Amino acid sequence: MTDSVRAMCFLPGHKMTLAYDNKVKTFDGRGLSNILPFIEKKKDITGYSVGDAVVGKAAALLFVKANIYSVYAKVISRPAIQVFRKYGIPTRYTILVDNIKDESGTGICPLEVALADCLDYEEGYKIIKETLAKLRAEAEKKNETVAEDKK
Repeated sequence: MTDSVRAMCFLPGHKMTLAYDNKVKTFDGRGLSNILPFIEKKKDITGYSVGDAVVGKAAALLFVKANIYSVYAKVISRPAIQVFRKYGIPTRYTILVDNIKDESGTGICPLEVALADCLDYEEGYKIIKETLAKLRAEAEKKNETVAEDKK
């Protein structure tokens, strides 16, 4: 069994898998929280195959930055496919969607929107970090407003 197939087979019940040299690691965080620490801490996962429940453009750019060998996605967006094609990363998927939805399910994921014109993984990483910081600040402000309203 190849690492690509192993990453796919071990995905059910998890959010992300990494497979390399007949070993599999599983992760259960949400969103980009599974892949970001590898990049931020400069942990080398070059050549690993990844299985992921949902892959949008942000995840695709991060996988490219991390030198992932191949990707299996349960759900993948067309913009993510575009990234993988540009960088020659073998990709398998079950469901192809136009865009990843936001948390409410009513709009497009803010990262997909922020990265709409980006295909460069280094530029994409900067945009992802900026957008995540902005989203965190907005969430904190919203939580402060809710807390003040309850007083």
